[in-house]
Amino acid sequence: ALDVVASVVTLVSVRYAASPPDAEHRFGHGKAEALAGVFQAGVVAISSVFVAWTSLQRLLNPSELSAETAAMAVMIISILITGALVSFQAWTVKQTGSIATKGDMKHYMSDFLTNIVALIGIGAAGVFGILWMDGAAGLFVALWLAHGSWEIAREAADHLLDREASDATRDEIKTLAQSVKGLRRVHDLRTRMSGPWLHIQFHADVDPALTLGQAHVIIVEAEQRIRMAFP
Repeated sequence: ALDVVASVVTLVSVRYAASPPDAEHRFGHGKAEALAGVFQAGVVAISSVFVAWTSLQRLLNPSELSAETAAMAVMIISILITGALVSFQAWTVKQTGSIATKGDMKHYMSDFLTNIVALIGIGAAGVFGILWMDGAAGLFVALWLAHGSWEIAREAADHLLDREASDATRDEIKTLAQSVKGLRRVHDLRTRMSGPWLHIQFHADVDPALTLGQAHVIIVEAEQRIRMAFP
């Protein structure tokens, strides 16, 4: 149920983030994806708390499992479906760079791995009678979910707080701009991510003897080369 809610929020945020800039949001709506990432992190964190609490109860008071065969069948079906979903999401993230979809993928990747652990725990408890394994598997699931929540929240925070692009990306931007004839040097480069969009600002040095029109032609050429590499 939490997965359905989280995925609906992701769908809405991706559609909103893809809408073009308007009079009220001149830099676009890309950060809606980061907000969705924060929501995803919260959902995963809540899941980890509930799973941890239930698992501790099971560890302290081990009990026989009923209908473990049906439970294992459900886990196997869930693993297969989630695996297919994660694979498709990974392809989508590679194509779009969407942070909301990436957060959703990490969410379901956690589900995929924790389903495997849950299957092991149910099998050990139900088939082999090792009752404490069900609770132990649940605790592992809770810790994994907590880690996933932290990773999603950290990446979303980077976007919301305008973290700089990587050094490699910044070096590439400088190289592209300075490859234009007449552009002597790039300095005061600033970058930030807004959803899938990379915003770039910098100062460019040109020959002071050039007219404003000539300088403008050089800058436009630099912009075009950068856009080719960062659409």
